[in-house]
Amino acid sequence: QIYTTASNTVGFTTTPSIGRSQVTGLDIFYDGYIAELLIFNAKLSGTDRDYVKNQLGGIYGITVA
Repeated sequence: QIYTTASNTVGFTTTPSIGRSQVTGLDIFYDGYIAELLIFNAKLSGTDRDYVKNQLGGIYGITVA
């Protein structure tokens, strides 16, 4: 065991941003293209993850790690 805590508080912003990083008070935004963004409402099984990776690889002609 490397780390443990008795507290488990999670918080999410009400104004999420894709490709935004706030470093030392500066807003830094992603400057490029995003081909696809996939959002799931549950954790994918290993089989489902493999299926998604294979589909994306086939669409874009790449090997997805």
